Amino acid sequence: FEAGAVEGVRDACVVGRPDQHGETCLVAFYTCENDIPDSAFSKRISVRLPRFMLPARYVRIPELPLTVNNKVDR
Repeated sequence: FEAGAVEGVRDACVVGRPDQHGETCLVAFYTCENDIPDSAFSKRISVRLPRFMLPARYVRIPELPLTVNNKVDR
């Protein structure tokens, strides 16, 4: 997502992670300016993305981990 693309969300990164069955699912890691619940973030991006691109899980974190080159450290 671009910065400011979703109201209240500062940064976000979506990655594929294995679920408990070994299948890959999308997980969104995000930081926010205020205390928005995961359901609000989910609802806000559901109007912007096709259903197959929506993450299965949402995880709010204090800040995205960055490499020394300021890229997201996945």
